[in-house]
Order: sequence, then structure tokens, then C-alpha cells
Amino acid sequence: MWMALKKEIRNKLVEVFGINKTGVSEIRDQTILSDGYTGEDLKVISLEAMCKYIGSQETFLRAWETTLQKIDLELNPPVLTFQEKLDAIKKQEAESEQEQGSVDSRNATQEKSEQGKGVGENDVSAVGKSKKHL
Repeated sequence: MWMALKKEIRNKLVEVFGINKTGVSEIRDQTILSDGYTGEDLKVISLEAMCKYIGSQETFLRAWETTLQKIDLELNPPVLTFQEKLDAIKKQEAESEQEQGSVDSRNATQEKSEQGKGVGENDVSAVGKSKKHL
């Protein structure tokens, strides 16, 4: 079953589960019979290890299938269509504009508040001066 997997999948499984190779590679008539990973080496791909990797509790068979699917997605991420990319960019721009609008709104409110304070101070000081002159 191990050798039936694509080489890139086997390599990713080795990386993910930290599998150590203890056997030797065997090639006969330009056909790879063994890549050197023994049944004992592959025991680290346990149900517990797979469930931890996929983030859910499953039966062994379901965990194995889900592990292979997750690895395949990591190696071959889905390609977005042009329209999906365009929609994602538009959404990101709209969110950015909303954030900028919120910041601008807060800045305008703060400026008005500061301007209001300045006018009030001038009015009070003008009133104060007029009282002195009276």
C-alpha cells in the first residue's frame, strides 16, 4: 500500500509524521520495489497521530483517507478562477475602504471637537476682556 502512493505523498507523510527509514531501497529491472521504509518504520502513522494531524477523531480508515486528502491539498492547493480572485480583491478593497472611512470619521470628529474648544476659549476670553473694560 505504501509504495502505491505517489512519491510526493510519501515524502510529505515522512515529513509530517517524522518517519525514520531503517531499511534499504530495492530496485529491480528499473522498478522500485522498496524505498527503504519498513512496516516497522511506518507504525508511527498511528490512528492517534493521524487524528492529531487532521484535528478530529475518526476511525483508522477515515483518518487515513482524510490525512491523504489534507496532504494532497497542501501539495496541490486549489487554483482560484479569475472571477474568484477578482471578487476577493474587491472584498479586500471594500473592507479597507470601510476601515479608512472609520478612521477618517474619528479624525473629523476629533478635529471638530478641538475646533469647538478653540472657539469657546476665544469667546470666553473675549467676554472676559469686555468685562474688564466695563
